[in-house]
Amino acid sequence: QQKGVTMVGTASYQHTLMRVRTMTEKKLDQRIRTIERAKGQHAVVKMRLFARVLCLEGYEELAAEAAESLKRLVDVLGDSGSDEVQDTSEAAAEVEDEGGEGGEE
Repeated sequence: QQKGVTMVGTASYQHTLMRVRTMTEKKLDQRIRTIERAKGQHAVVKMRLFARVLCLEGYEELAAEAAESLKRLVDVLGDSGSDEVQDTSEAAAEVEDEGGEGGEE
């Protein structure tokens, strides 16, 4: 059962965004499987955020895989629902305001 965690702050969003922008598609796919397989304390939160960032960054197929993995994790671990602390669009706006252009070099 997932605990009521609040991991989805700006720092976690920025870290996930950095990972998505710097990893190959093969490594991103492996990350999805690793999070699901580990079924750790924050697995549902991590996968939800990872799926959102993948979608925002244009990785539609990987985002769909992550969403399916998220469904499986929620079925097994439950969903605390408390990871909706900060809307992804707000976090994305904060990254842009801070000049977080990251992977466009």
